[in-house]
Amino acid sequence: MMSATRSEGSVLVRASVDRLGRAIDEVAAVDGAGPEPDVSAAIDALLDLDDVVPGGLQNPDLKDLLRLTVDLRKAVHAGDQARAMELRAYCRLLLRRIFDHSLVATWDDPAAAFAQITGALSTASIKDLARLLGVSAKTISTWRAGGRIERGAPRVRAVAEIVQLLRSTFTASGSLQWFDTETEHLGGRTPAQALSAGPTGIADVTDFARRIHG
Repeated sequence: MMSATRSEGSVLVRASVDRLGRAIDEVAAVDGAGPEPDVSAAIDALLDLDDVVPGGLQNPDLKDLLRLTVDLRKAVHAGDQARAMELRAYCRLLLRRIFDHSLVATWDDPAAAFAQITGALSTASIKDLARLLGVSAKTISTWRAGGRIERGAPRVRAVAEIVQLLRSTFTASGSLQWFDTETEHLGGRTPAQALSAGPTGIADVTDFARRIHG
């Protein structure tokens, strides 16, 4: 699939995610003293996601969303508002994860990945970016000016995914600090140091970020 098609796909996912989020909010807001809440709008939005998310309803996150939506309806109907709000939060977390994963699919083009990094790490200096991406400050300036990204493209894609995973937990400055914080998960190294250890280190940092993201 070409990058342009992947980008269009992420837009479709975002529209469906937003629609489902609104439908879930409407279900959660229903007065439990009334009739059983109507979840048809939420189911319709789930079916829309089925059309645009890889794997459709076989996708584990979509399966969980379907189950949680049914549970949400039951909680609202039972008047258990605390449980309904808890389920709504879980649904929102899954929706964010589905959208995050759709963005990762657009990063076959390293220029899109680099744009994601610079946008998410808005407080990063050229020196910071050069260190994270394993290139010179001059190369970062060239990329920012629209130069073709060839050397280091796999690392650029990997860091874009890592940064996207961190966004749900950290601010831009918090993400930068995370890269420079030693952790036992990486053998006492910082994520920035592990990234420089080659493909194995990059895989370790990505796995660590995924654990944080949930």
